[in-house]
Amino acid sequence: MAQVAWPTFTAKRKHLHLVVVEVPLDVSENPRALLDLLVKLVKPSGDFALSGEKMAAGMRLFCAFADPSDADMMVEAINAQEDNVYSGWASEYHCQLNKAEAAAIRCVNYGT
Repeated sequence: MAQVAWPTFTAKRKHLHLVVVEVPLDVSENPRALLDLLVKLVKPSGDFALSGEKMAAGMRLFCAFADPSDADMMVEAINAQEDNVYSGWASEYHCQLNKAEAAAIRCVNYGT
């Protein structure tokens, strides 16, 4: 797995698989660190890129994967649902993490 810069990696997004994770303000003080833990848990075998944008209610995080099986593992890990909000992706999934899911991600990654 190799993490690639978002703008470079997503220039050819029609071949990439997007997973969008919304993290409300009350779920995590550091949503990006939570996403990093989640990617560590999924252990992608192919290239990927991460990005995010702040929202009034929290943060929207974007994960783009070159390998569809990596996206599938992420989708399964967070129970994301297929949705096509952003055009031009090979596949697109969305979810919103709650406090229990965030705690479970931390526990699995830290072995607690």
